[in-house]
Amino acid sequence: MRPAHRVMCGAGLIMSNTYNRSKGHVRMARKQSGDPEGKGQAMRDQIAATQRKHRRENRHKGEYADYTSVDAELLRSAVVAVTGQDCAIQFGYTKDGSTFVIRIVGDGEPYNDFVRPSEDIGAYFKALSSDFTDDK
Repeated sequence: MRPAHRVMCGAGLIMSNTYNRSKGHVRMARKQSGDPEGKGQAMRDQIAATQRKHRRENRHKGEYADYTSVDAELLRSAVVAVTGQDCAIQFGYTKDGSTFVIRIVGDGEPYNDFVRPSEDIGAYFKALSSDFTDDK
């Protein structure tokens, strides 16, 4: 096999005149790997930013989380169950106020649960209470 002689041509193709005598063919153009000018990555970043913007704008239109809509007894039972297992519970909202954030600390690694207003927050607190209730 002769050494390859490569020449760049348009559209990122590499022309090769390598001739393989045993197989009787010449290797032709192939796509160059990578994006040497970085234009492809910049375009992908721009598209991703636009998609994120549209998702944020269309997410939870008119719906906002509000703990006053939660039954006080369900909140109380969740606090009692979680703190009864030597853990802490924190209540909050996402930055835009569209989702409930419930943080559990002390049960291994701290973790956040996110509950949208369209979901049943009462059912979430019932499940949380039963998860932390001691069945001894």
